[in-house]
Amino acid sequence: MQLRDLHGVNMWRNTLLRLLFASCALITWHCQAQIFPWSPRNDGEEKPWAETDIKRPPFPEPANLVAYNPGISTANLYYIDAQSISIGSDEVVRFTVVVKSPGGAQNVSYEGMRCMTREHRYYAFGRSDRSWSDARASEWRRIDREESNRPRLALYTDYFCPNERTPVKSVKDAVNLLRKGGPAPYVSAD
Repeated sequence: MQLRDLHGVNMWRNTLLRLLFASCALITWHCQAQIFPWSPRNDGEEKPWAETDIKRPPFPEPANLVAYNPGISTANLYYIDAQSISIGSDEVVRFTVVVKSPGGAQNVSYEGMRCMTREHRYYAFGRSDRSWSDARASEWRRIDREESNRPRLALYTDYFCPNERTPVKSVKDAVNLLRKGGPAPYVSAD
């Protein structure tokens, strides 16, 4: 091959590579607009997700506590206050968790769970005088499979988000799941 022929091949190859790169960029942009319909690039009617205003429930009463299996081997007992469970228009399941140690210590927290994104958030922590203290670092965090996160993962998979990306249909269904120990066998309360 002559030098002139190699130059023509290289130009042709470079042109094809540029077209391939441009095509990939266009496809990526188009896919992003479909996956994230609230993207500024999309003029659709979908709006970005926004959390509704939070109203803390009354402090939990022992009679309203329903035990649940946290998915880990522990001497601590885990409870959900059945009266505190709510499902907001933002599709966040909110609830109060009570963890009791064998020595009598008790931790109380008011929390939220987004099924769509598999995230969790603390809103407030209970004090010994039965009042609430706002959580300082209240941000949404991914529910992963680490040992320390297993109690939240159990709530996500077995009780509040049994269909994974959508919350349980009603508070009554959530309480039924807690009382039955999980989704199987389960029939909707409706």
